[in-house]
Amino acid sequence: DEYVLNSNEGIGYDGYSIMDGGAIMTGSSGLYGWNGRKPYHSVNFVTVHDGFTLYDLFSYEEKQNGCGLINPVCCEQPMSVWCDTESGEDHNRSRNWGNEYTKRQMMRNMFAGMFFSHGTPLLLGGDEWMRTQYGNNNSYYIAADNEWNWFRWGEWRSESAKFRSRMHDFVRKLSRMRKERIYAFSPKEHGGGMPFSWKTKDNQSMSDSDWGKKNVMIHYYKDENWDQREILIMINMEREAQNFTLPTGRTWQRILDTQAYFDTGDIAGEPDGYLSDADSTSLSQSANITLDNPRLIEDSEYYVAGSSIVILEEQ
Repeated sequence: DEYVLNSNEGIGYDGYSIMDGGAIMTGSSGLYGWNGRKPYHSVNFVTVHDGFTLYDLFSYEEKQNGCGLINPVCCEQPMSVWCDTESGEDHNRSRNWGNEYTKRQMMRNMFAGMFFSHGTPLLLGGDEWMRTQYGNNNSYYIAADNEWNWFRWGEWRSESAKFRSRMHDFVRKLSRMRKERIYAFSPKEHGGGMPFSWKTKDNQSMSDSDWGKKNVMIHYYKDENWDQREILIMINMEREAQNFTLPTGRTWQRILDTQAYFDTGDIAGEPDGYLSDADSTSLSQSANITLDNPRLIEDSEYYVAGSSIVILEEQ
């Protein structure tokens, strides 16, 4: 028999989670709340020390654990007992997204999701500057102890790879965003933070059939107990842009948009974008997150690019 803690979230006797995405993004109360644990006891992560880095998760269809930079023994002595090509997860749930600017967009989506979710975000060191293990998902063995596997912490400052600096800046500002809006993104109790509602992209209450779609809004709103600025999170995982209807009666400003446009225009072979006319200083800073100079949204609708996330805040 399956044991369910409530209708939407919980864990079965076999140990496998049966929670939906909404429960996971809001502290996994069905898993942690029943015995008094708090939302921050839920830890949200995408990649961790075993397996792919976040960049590699979006760059490789399959593990590359044979002959390579991190496993040179398989190149030099393929018959050696130290040449291990079989270990490491075979089902990485990874995908090569093709171009680099799309990979960066998908990484920003994952970072944003971790930082606005109620549980504690956990980052794999180096992901914030797009560290790669060249597709190797089992780099913890003696033959991999070489310069290609070491953490080159200064690499994110490379003048020839400003996109690393921008990703580092994006994650740093995400941390600040969460801290400054802790009343919404990190409540101390399940159901105890700023109230929020789940909405469709048309700003309607969610019906059962809407939960199977690939777009959703989360609206943090004021009530008699909370007077902080309202927050609107728009998630569009459709491949094409979708038109989201904004709640009326507020003036909204954009603080985050993960789409590739704000991160392109400075690298040969990539599309023109926001950075096409940027100066050298701006190229090191992320234009995908604008906490100090948010853009006023004058329309009643917002087109959210395909496979991207947008966060608006009440002015």
